[in-house]
Amino acid sequence: MLFHVIIGGILLSKRECYTIAATGSLLFAVVALGEWAGVIPHYPLGLFSHVGADEHSLWLPYGLTAITVHASILFPAGYFVTSLSERLHHNERRLSDLAEQALADHNLLRQALDTTRTGLRVLSTELCPEWTNERWDACFGKSGNGCKIFRMPPSP
Repeated sequence: MLFHVIIGGILLSKRECYTIAATGSLLFAVVALGEWAGVIPHYPLGLFSHVGADEHSLWLPYGLTAITVHASILFPAGYFVTSLSERLHHNERRLSDLAEQALADHNLLRQALDTTRTGLRVLSTELCPEWTNERWDACFGKSGNGCKIFRMPPSP
């Protein structure tokens, strides 16, 4: 059931993930109570021995502890997974907004340069051409296939 909660936390809303955790905990409790009532046969996993005359007297601490542990694993797992998923979705939306803003800024710069008929060439710190606009290319041609690094002579 833990995997269902994790997948639900990734794909669904927080409320739906908690519904999965609650349903899983409830089903586990129903199975445990059905086993205690004798409706469902016991299937031991070797965690706790039910053999002996005191089977019903041992069920109460065992059964309630198992139900509590089960629920205390599912609900925090749902909380952590949904919190991480919400944070990832928030970051994704933020990155998308930043990309749209960068594209709008780029288009505004291109439009301003085209309107003013200004040529522009952007160089890297090594003085290699990084970007040129169409006006620069029309006036000076495309260059920059080979990058010549300008180095200052050493000081005496």
